[in-house]
Amino acid sequence: MREGGSGWASGSLWGGAASAELPHAYEDASAVRPVPDHQELRCCTRTGQGVSLEVLESDPARGVGMPGGGLCGILFADQAELNGAALGEDTTVVREEEELDMAAACPGVAADDPAAAGAWMAGRIRMPFGARDTVEFAVACLRLPRADSDLAVVVYMPLHPDTLVPDRAVTADADAAAVLARVLKTLRVHDWGLFG
Repeated sequence: MREGGSGWASGSLWGGAASAELPHAYEDASAVRPVPDHQELRCCTRTGQGVSLEVLESDPARGVGMPGGGLCGILFADQAELNGAALGEDTTVVREEEELDMAAACPGVAADDPAAAGAWMAGRIRMPFGARDTVEFAVACLRLPRADSDLAVVVYMPLHPDTLVPDRAVTADADAAAVLARVLKTLRVHDWGLFG
């Protein structure tokens, strides 16, 4: 990683095919456990915070930015299910799914793929285990017609059980949505063959 300011660094993704600024404390999880080739996983081993970027096959039946039925909501529901949480009972939507202004939110991708579209949402999942049992998620999905693929970006932050705020020692950004916004703003695709 190339050091940026305020605890952030430019990180190479998929062997240099893409890059984005990530919190400096987020380490490449593939150094300690298997990570599929279509995914990048960076996390802070001290706090459990992290970001996942995953290339998905584009499916027109899955809408991007459709309130209540968009891909971000599906990805959020998947996170709940993977963690044994019940939708509705153990989940709270903090920010409903909404479309991204790609030129402002993700300028590096929008410049290379003007037809790209995206959406994001935020929520919290109460996990049925562990001392830090509430995790904040910010989820974005980018539909990339140039690559006939979708790119899912998920930022997660376990919250302190008493204050329900993340550990700010990792980054000064207050929540998962702020980290997601910075990752998207600095995301660049250097080799579009990554998606093919």
